[in-house]
Amino acid sequence: MPRTGLRSTLGITALLASAGLIAACGSSAGDVAAAADTASGGVQVEKVDSIASQVPQQYRDAGQLVFGQGTGQSQYPPIAFSSVDDPTLIGLLPDIEDLIAGTFGLEKVDKKDSFEGAFLGLESGKYDILVSQIDINKDREEKYDMSSFAVNKYAFLTEKGSDLTVDGPEDLAGKTVAIKPGTAQAGLLDQWNAEVTGKGLEPIDIKGYGETSSSYLALKSGKVDAYLTIGAVADYRAAQDDADVRVAGYFPLPKEDSLIGIVTKKGSGLAQPVCDAINHAIDSGQYQQILDRWHLGNYAVDRCEVNPPTGH
Repeated sequence: MPRTGLRSTLGITALLASAGLIAACGSSAGDVAAAADTASGGVQVEKVDSIASQVPQQYRDAGQLVFGQGTGQSQYPPIAFSSVDDPTLIGLLPDIEDLIAGTFGLEKVDKKDSFEGAFLGLESGKYDILVSQIDINKDREEKYDMSSFAVNKYAFLTEKGSDLTVDGPEDLAGKTVAIKPGTAQAGLLDQWNAEVTGKGLEPIDIKGYGETSSSYLALKSGKVDAYLTIGAVADYRAAQDDADVRVAGYFPLPKEDSLIGIVTKKGSGLAQPVCDAINHAIDSGQYQQILDRWHLGNYAVDRCEVNPPTGH
């Protein structure tokens, strides 16, 4: 049967609790749980015939969309994560997948992969579509079709007791910073490093870690001074009542450089129906409900665009 509804808020709240991700009080984690609990049964996604009819025939014949989820085994609450007892991913990205599949009237098949592996899987035909934390940039738009669905920012995490504040490149001169290889933030930090060395300052020592857990361990053990990661994830982690990290600053990005996109093969015919699904949900209010459920309302786009202008 095609999947046409999102998981109930009761189930989401239970998963959050079992994962130990609901804070006792006063944090954004608590706000996330509250948003999920007050969403009045969840956002119901129904097939929209006018949009579904524009989906290429091969996907309609298959009756399903195969999503590559490029988070590996990492946990990115509230973007995409799971509980100890249930491996099913919940969060913003799984909800957006449900929105697209439901609007198309197709079954959602969700498969985890590494960030790099998700792109390889899309190119090989293993996956039809990628809904992940993927920044839109010129290089990617040359290779793939990208449908904007949210805005992004990056944050520098440090140990809670650190006095490091990051307002610009010079603040990281001579510091060691963890990043995830192959991500947009890795490229942005390379740009900062060029600025630092161009001024004759000590270079930034950039360390790549494939899994989020490894970056946190490096931070906790003192191997790195900071960890550059997804802003929503950093805000969430630092807001926990028992947090051992703090947000030391954000990487400044102009709006045209801060869009994240849903990725499809170039010329597959999926990119515009995906945007139509997102824009239909924006018009109906369903899109904002999904973002608000995960306390990410300020990450919304006004409209989804296919291959929008980008500054990087």
